[in-house]
Amino acid sequence: KLECQCQPGYQKSGSQCLSKNPCLQPVCHVYASCVHTGPDQHLCSCNEGYNGDGRICIPIDPCQTRSGGCSPQSTRCVYDSPGKSHCECLPGYENQSGGSCWLRDACRPGSCHQNANCTTVGPDQVECTCLQGYVGNGKQCFGSIMERLHELNTEPGGEWTGQLSNAISMFGVLSWTLQNLGPFTLFVPINKGFRLDPVSSLTGDSLLNKYVCNLHMVAGVMSSEALGKNNVFYTLTGKSGQTDMDVQTRIR
Repeated sequence: KLECQCQPGYQKSGSQCLSKNPCLQPVCHVYASCVHTGPDQHLCSCNEGYNGDGRICIPIDPCQTRSGGCSPQSTRCVYDSPGKSHCECLPGYENQSGGSCWLRDACRPGSCHQNANCTTVGPDQVECTCLQGYVGNGKQCFGSIMERLHELNTEPGGEWTGQLSNAISMFGVLSWTLQNLGPFTLFVPINKGFRLDPVSSLTGDSLLNKYVCNLHMVAGVMSSEALGKNNVFYTLTGKSGQTDMDVQTRIR
């Protein structure tokens, strides 16, 4: 009696020999596809978003390769799912049309002095620069000496409010000089420091007025710290001044 046997790779099914399909068994990774390629033959290939040989499949994190195509200067890569990610703007940046991120303007009212320009130089960082004709750090900008005297004399609740009117009248004779030349350091007397009353007794004498002004002026910028370190300095009259240990200034 003759009996037919199926060839390797085939299995008997009734009177027929059918190709064995390994894909009917879990021969590939759970995240892979199995393709029956021939008798008892198959091919495993990882699904989209995974890397591997089909038997082992590892999720692809696009953020691990060139930051997922995101610009590291302005964005960060966020992993969504295998093979998928998106870019988010870093703090201080805002999304623009086209998906790009631009540095957000960090300048706000009050970021800098009213007489300064504000420039955004980094995320939530600004740089303040005093306008031409003003000096300071951008947070505080001062104009001419005469302008500053008027500000101090009229500042609501200020320490020197209403106490500098005599000095303003006295230094008014040098208004052009103080606004256009310099820099100068002024020793400004308050109203009660004037012995001549009214102050017009002084301002009415042009030569005397200029002399007294020059007596209260030093060429260059001298901070209070510098005055404390330099015991002797010279006014525009050529007379020397001296700062005592108690930070009181006397003109010889």
